[in-house]
Amino acid sequence: MIVKNMMIIKQTKYRKNLKVLYTFMRHGIKNMSVEPNESFAEKVGKIARIYVDFKQNNDETDNSLSDILTYSKYDREKLRFVVKRVGLGIQLSKINDAKKDLVTQQISKLQPKEEIEDVVASRDYSYFFFKGYYSNKEIEA
Repeated sequence: MIVKNMMIIKQTKYRKNLKVLYTFMRHGIKNMSVEPNESFAEKVGKIARIYVDFKQNNDETDNSLSDILTYSKYDREKLRFVVKRVGLGIQLSKINDAKKDLVTQQISKLQPKEEIEDVVASRDYSYFFFKGYYSNKEIEA
């Protein structure tokens, strides 16, 4: 019975690997599914880029602006801090409400739907954060 179950598990893993390979070959890497936790970090990176560009384009830069980009590890706690910092920074900005609304709408579209799971909260998602940060071109606000 154990041998039969092991064969089923091997066959299932083999089929899954073939499916991933087939998807990659047919559609390229863009259409491959991304783990939700990695997607969360990437979206936070995109949000951070919009925020940094927004602050720089409105001459509101200070030493603390780059703080959100200097962590050595972007785990769930740091990613949450970045989102919190962006929200506060936009609301405390001294520019007109129309520009604030525009940036808020852009960020709302990128807002992650799911949080990082508790089991993997301490993992480092720096790669995905910076992948998102550098995927956006500078946005004029």
